[in-house]
Amino acid sequence: MKRNGWNYVPGGCAFTGWYVEGDAPVDDTIQYKPIQININGAWRTISG
Repeated sequence: MKRNGWNYVPGGCAFTGWYVEGDAPVDDTIQYKPIQININGAWRTISG
């Protein structure tokens, strides 16, 4: 994570959470999960 900067999730993922620790952005934790679709009963991960 970059101090005083924007934070991004990887391509093909969705932002799911943000945990704030203290006043500095560098202490924050972002959470993300891969985007998946169901094709004919099988789950597939979409790549970015």
